[in-house]
Amino acid sequence: MSVIEGKYPAKQEEDESKPSFPEFENNDQYMIQKRLPMRPNICVICLTCLTCSGKYGSELCTCEPTEIQWNIKKIGYKVDFRRKSVSSSNEAFLTWLRANRSARLMWSERYKEVKICTGCNSACWRWMKMYKGNETSGQNPSQEPAGVSSRAAAPFSPKLGTSEDEKPPQEHVNIPESSPISPKSPQRPRPEVKTELTPNQPQVPTTFTSPISPLNTVLRATHSPPIQSTKTPPRPADDPPHLAAKRSRKEHPPYIREREREKVEEAPLGPSILLKTVTVRSRKKIYKEKIAISPTTTFESVLKYAIPISPPEGKRFVMKDIDKQIEYVPDDFIAEAIPGVEHIDIYVYIEKIPDVQLDDFEDL
Repeated sequence: MSVIEGKYPAKQEEDESKPSFPEFENNDQYMIQKRLPMRPNICVICLTCLTCSGKYGSELCTCEPTEIQWNIKKIGYKVDFRRKSVSSSNEAFLTWLRANRSARLMWSERYKEVKICTGCNSACWRWMKMYKGNETSGQNPSQEPAGVSSRAAAPFSPKLGTSEDEKPPQEHVNIPESSPISPKSPQRPRPEVKTELTPNQPQVPTTFTSPISPLNTVLRATHSPPIQSTKTPPRPADDPPHLAAKRSRKEHPPYIREREREKVEEAPLGPSILLKTVTVRSRKKIYKEKIAISPTTTFESVLKYAIPISPPEGKRFVMKDIDKQIEYVPDDFIAEAIPGVEHIDIYVYIEKIPDVQLDDFEDL
């Protein structure tokens, strides 16, 4: 086809100097190479490593797959998360999970539980709230709402306040030619009413034209019989209202709340969470996992049990937490040093024994 000049610009030729991207012979095989195995310490939505807060599959994360337990102090991980059960009974969550889980994960339907970071969990909560609201309304846009008809409204007639479709059939009436109402009018003729006026009474016209009548008919003043109101005897209610029982001053809500608060303050504190298991590991390897301990188990006894060798000459083993912020004394009881959790990972490091010079100390 020829290009009309001045109306449509000619198509510019493609620049052959642009770099061309490589095409893969088998895209499915290329995607499989990019897939990542499932790990229990990542967010399945954004692939954030819960242990180190890095991106799983990138150079920022070098952690190994480890099972983590949620606790208030976030001991054993850095990113707060929520555990979600993958069950067929929770259809709303399964719908959201299938639509938002990372495509790089090697997913399997056998997983019964996943972990989601708090950021992704907030998005899930908002979506499920909207999902349940739409499910409760049950409004189908393809169906008409109850009480609404798609039929066009019938023209309004001032007679009896009904539409033209709802009016009863008119009886045939012979109307004389002298009648002011046209024979074609659907209204019946009404007799004129002559009223006697006193000389002092102003003259009021008895005929007027209704501005809202579509037929522009002439209405005349008529005497209608008085409306008799029928009084029906009141019927007793099916279920009489129940009166609330009177409450004394002692049962007043503020007093009840104050009394309950005092009881809570006076109640003895419940038993705290005790440490039950310990895992001894390094940054690269787990030596002993979930070692059961007693209230009198020390750090040194657990270390000798998990690593039954001595450190190199001039060096010693040091036990710290995951962030290297807290160092544990070998003779301390583990349950007393780490309260409030049921499981803890102890990281073992090797450090050089510092040289101690007595000249560094001052005499008293």
